[in-house]
Amino acid sequence: MVKLDVAQAGSQLADLVARAAQGERVVLEQGGQPVAVLVGDEILAKLLEDFEDAEDLADALEAKAEGDREGYVPWEVVKARLDEKFSARSAKAGD
Repeated sequence: MVKLDVAQAGSQLADLVARAAQGERVVLEQGGQPVAVLVGDEILAKLLEDFEDAEDLADALEAKAEGDREGYVPWEVVKARLDEKFSARSAKAGD
């Protein structure tokens, strides 16, 4: 990992980007505090994919918990309701 003050980074940007593209993390600091990070495209894509997977898992766990609390609707009931709904639409369309 490379840590560098933002003021110094400007003159070394091409080198820093190349290092990030090779998989090295480049941390840009102001006043000794990290303010930005350069990472390669592959690392960013993996981080975003992992984040989206975590969001999907959280949504699935929330939906399961809701089903556990409120009960589940059997597939047969869902199918019957959908069949009724689409039958009614077809009947209106035929009028």
